[in-house]
Amino acid sequence: MRLLLLALSFLLISTEISAQTNLRLVVSDPSELSEGKSPKRQAHLNQMVLEALQKRTEAAGMRGTQVTKAGSDLKISVPKKWKRSFIDPIVLAPGRLEVRALSPMAVDWVQNASQLPAGVELRGAAEPFLWSADRRLLDQVAEKFSTPTEMVVVAKHPEGWRTYSGTQVLGREADIDVAKSDRSPNGGAFISIRFRTSMVDRLATPAFLDVKTWLVILDGEVLGLVSSTALATGSIELSAPVSLPSDGQRQWVSQVAGRLAAPLPIPVAILPE
Repeated sequence: MRLLLLALSFLLISTEISAQTNLRLVVSDPSELSEGKSPKRQAHLNQMVLEALQKRTEAAGMRGTQVTKAGSDLKISVPKKWKRSFIDPIVLAPGRLEVRALSPMAVDWVQNASQLPAGVELRGAAEPFLWSADRRLLDQVAEKFSTPTEMVVVAKHPEGWRTYSGTQVLGREADIDVAKSDRSPNGGAFISIRFRTSMVDRLATPAFLDVKTWLVILDGEVLGLVSSTALATGSIELSAPVSLPSDGQRQWVSQVAGRLAAPLPIPVAILPE
């Protein structure tokens, strides 16, 4: 009987392990090249990232996920039901938020049409923008035309992706008071963000008085457009792209909630298996 119980325990443990996706994470030390490797500093950085990832996975609803130390690296164990396409952005994305003024005419796309690569189309009559079915290609174009004061960003669009242009920055991730996933009475998922009063107060300053619409940008991707009137309340709600299926919309909301829960203080990489 004792041998049978031991065998069953081993089977349960083996099943539990096989039901997990285990990833080893390396936390880079940006000062290592200039100051040399410091185990004490590395341990401090690992702890900061570990705490950020714990907040992220909890906010994303990833029950059963564990983030632990593994020697000089970190290890994250995630239930198999979560796919890598969902996990990786939560683990790797910096979590940098920007609230930027929408400026449709910041870039003269008509004048620059000859510089556009194949696969990128010029669309829109009154307010031209770029469209592409290839997200990576459009990201490259957006980066090429962005400047320190005028940022070209990419957003989901029917059957592909499109660009928006933003100028002044009103707020960043440090201005978030609370960000979480939520559900409407009919079951629809959305992101709820409450901003700190200090950011809301900046809306009334001369630099931002003429701005009517704002881009909410996370790691270079547009989460949504909001009006100054909505921002003035201090809280906004952002829905997933309607082009996504129902399951995709719920996952989008969970993933964004995780990334907004805590910015990563330094870059993280997943080591090859």
